[in-house]
Amino acid sequence: MILLYIVVARYLTLVLAVWLAAEVVRGVEVTSQVTLWVVAFLLGLFNLTIKPILFLLTLPLTIATYGLFALVLNAALLWFIASFTEGFTITHFFAAVLASLIISLVSTASWWLLQWWGQRVVFHSQERWHWWM
Repeated sequence: MILLYIVVARYLTLVLAVWLAAEVVRGVEVTSQVTLWVVAFLLGLFNLTIKPILFLLTLPLTIATYGLFALVLNAALLWFIASFTEGFTITHFFAAVLASLIISLVSTASWWLLQWWGQRVVFHSQERWHWWM
């Protein structure tokens, strides 16, 4: 059950991150809430399936650039999603890089919070406490 909460929380965080990137970065536009939810779903799906393969293929380049190429890879995936999703536009690649940076920062912060929350739930459940206490 905890895994379901974590998956839902990660998805909601991704929705929030895409919305924040669209609000902050000039050149990234989401026209509707439905598009926002679809983009977040596709981004999560591609991060689960395609991104690990691309990351392994570009690992030497990522190591040579001290990890900065991973940001370019994230921007390329975001731009790819924008290419076939109606209502989600990215005008130039630099906007995709900035948006992917914001999405990565928000996702990392949420991952840290979920790890902390998960440790609290496990610790308190061993003492027969509930997570809200």
